[in-house]
Amino acid sequence: MKANIKPAIIGLIIILVLAFMICFIKYQETDQYNKLVKDLKEKGAKVEEVGDYQHVSFSAEIKKHIRIEGDSVFVFEYKNIESAELDASKISGDASRMAGSIMIWFSTPHLYKKDGLIILYLGNNKKVISFLEEVLGEQFAGA
Repeated sequence: MKANIKPAIIGLIIILVLAFMICFIKYQETDQYNKLVKDLKEKGAKVEEVGDYQHVSFSAEIKKHIRIEGDSVFVFEYKNIESAELDASKISGDASRMAGSIMIWFSTPHLYKKDGLIILYLGNNKKVISFLEEVLGEQFAGA
């Protein structure tokens, strides 16, 4: 009977270690996103985390929807800077084309990138744009 307990305990330990590793990896994947939200809040922005978001034109692993001062902002987090740069290179300077497709936006597009993040804001709220520029620098594409 004792011989059967040891494999069960070892199996339980392996499962716990794997669960911890998955949680740790997930935390690491969202580190840039969490830093962005923290930095925006430190600048005085009112930030609300809405949840996950899907956008087919971006290949990011993590896609989030937040609101800054009530306006929707979409955050795309990539596994590395090179992946983010590759997606960014597919966006025309005025954001009228993305990955070869013509884009029709419901409002003025503003795209920013920093490290492994691409951020999309559709709107004209100067306060939101100011917060994004303070944290991310000038937009790389958009109007």
